Amino acid sequence: MSTTHNTSPQVFTQEQLDWQPWIAPLQESELSERHHAGLVDAARARSPYFRLLARDPDTLGARTRTDKDIFYNPDAGLPRAERELAAAATSRTNGCIYCASVHARFATHFSQRAADVQRLLDEGPGSDLGPR
Repeated sequence: MSTTHNTSPQVFTQEQLDWQPWIAPLQESELSERHHAGLVDAARARSPYFRLLARDPDTLGARTRTDKDIFYNPDAGLPRAERELAAAATSRTNGCIYCASVHARFATHFSQRAADVQRLLDEGPGSDLGPR
């Protein structure tokens, strides 16, 4: 569940949203070596979102390595702006307002095309965003 001031958002946005879990994340003190291996980056242990996902450390590890390859691999693929735009479009399609806001902010940051990214959020993946 995503919230802004504990109210679930009703529209897709580029604003920073507060995230509230439906079940309790693990506490940092509960994380084992296996959990830390799943987190991949030690700094993620501070995030309630990643501590919740750490309840299944093997899946989290696979998800995190995939995520890092998609968004941070400099050797192949689209530029980062287009990767984030594609993720925002996917999140818009599957209805995840929280994930769409995260990826839309990154897409805007890397592309400097805030209006086009907002058009995607407002109108959906079929909207005309013009040329790259």
